[in-house]
Amino acid sequence: MIQDTVEHVYIQGQEIKKITYKTGLCYTSEWLDQHDIPGWQVELNTGQMVYEDDHRPGFVPSAWERLCYHCEHTGDYIKNMWIRFRDHVECVGSDEDGFFLYKEIRANPGWDKEVFLYIAGVLEGETIRCKKWKLPEILVDEVEDREAPGGITQVLGLPALIRKPNVSTEVSQRVRNE
Repeated sequence: MIQDTVEHVYIQGQEIKKITYKTGLCYTSEWLDQHDIPGWQVELNTGQMVYEDDHRPGFVPSAWERLCYHCEHTGDYIKNMWIRFRDHVECVGSDEDGFFLYKEIRANPGWDKEVFLYIAGVLEGETIRCKKWKLPEILVDEVEDREAPGGITQVLGLPALIRKPNVSTEVSQRVRNE
């Protein structure tokens, strides 16, 4: 059963703080459109579309973290994934064993501004096939494979990989090799 809220605990100075956040998902592109920002969108196995809405007031700040939580507790999984900005949409993958996402910011004192990237990819066996998408242009900056022994699920303590339920890495690898 999925809970409507989760509690995050953190330390601020000498105090332990607790914040209660909502865990709901965003089912329209309105947040991205209103804020004129790039983001991801996914289609779940249920046919439902879910859109990134990071930092929506009152909700867990990371929409991907909320999506991971939702999938873990409902058995839903991602069927298709895209990166989008306005009317520019690029496909990350379709009908894969899992989908991977985390964000990266590059900065240099000599640069005019930071470079924002999504590292997004698909799980094939125990390998995540990633592309680094430069934002907001949605251009592929780099391509890399990342090993995922046992199916890593976090990067720097945050959820990064959403797998299809009941897909073992051995079965996934055998199917790809046939």
